[in-house]
Amino acid sequence: MRANHVRRRLAAGEPSIGTWLSLPSPEAAEFVSRLGFDWLVVDTEHNPTDIRTLSLMFGAITTGGSAPMVRIPWNHPENFKRVLDAGAWGVVVPMVNSREEAERAAEATFFPPKGKRSVGGSMTGTRFDTSGGDYLKHADDEICLILQIEHIDAVEKCDEILSVPGVAGCFIGPNDLAASMGVGLGVPLEGDDPRMIEAI
Repeated sequence: MRANHVRRRLAAGEPSIGTWLSLPSPEAAEFVSRLGFDWLVVDTEHNPTDIRTLSLMFGAITTGGSAPMVRIPWNHPENFKRVLDAGAWGVVVPMVNSREEAERAAEATFFPPKGKRSVGGSMTGTRFDTSGGDYLKHADDEICLILQIEHIDAVEKCDEILSVPGVAGCFIGPNDLAASMGVGLGVPLEGDDPRMIEAI
């Protein structure tokens, strides 16, 4: 089974560089995967990418050596099941604001006894270049769970959220964070509002 280099680098405290894909296009995903990024996140929260296109994009991304990851629409078990069964190497979970929400995300990501993920899917082993049985044995060691900290409530509980077993890291969501703080919609990450700088 192929090792998830992104999870290894994060665990070692090393940088891992990637970018986001908004176009529902396997061809675009394959081209971008050959640019040398460690990972590519397909955004299904704010973009119209269906599950079949998503699975094709995961296959295209792996051909170029990037790790195929996906931002799901919401922290609901069905969303995890579908994208992981389609071959995602990692899941980005939006708007995680408490330890309980982080625990629910981990439960949906990992197989029993570590979690509650349902067993199934035909593309899981293929995307990791292994058999289905081998995937079941090792998936929990390779899948990368990333949470989004994008609300002031999450900033205030960040340590307990990120201490949940299985969480590999986080993304900051500056626009929703700004909105939750009353700073205003659309304040970019590179904005200089002192409240945003402190929160980030």
